[in-house]
Amino acid sequence: MKVLLKAIENSSRRKVLNKFTKSATLSNQSSSTTIILFAVRSVRLIATDDFKLRASFARNKS
Repeated sequence: MKVLLKAIENSSRRKVLNKFTKSATLSNQSSSTTIILFAVRSVRLIATDDFKLRASFARNKS
C-alpha cells in the first residue's frame, strides 16, 4: 500500500513540475512573482491530493 501511495504521489508531483516548466518556458517574461505564485499553488495541489489519497485509503481500510 505504501509503495502505491508513493508512486501516485510522485506521479502527481511530476505532473505539477511539468506544468510549471511548460508555463515558465511559454512566458518568456517569467517574472519571479509568477514563478513564486505557481510554486505556492503547486504545493497546495500536492498537499490536497495527498490529503484526499490518505482519506480514501483510511476509508478503504476500515
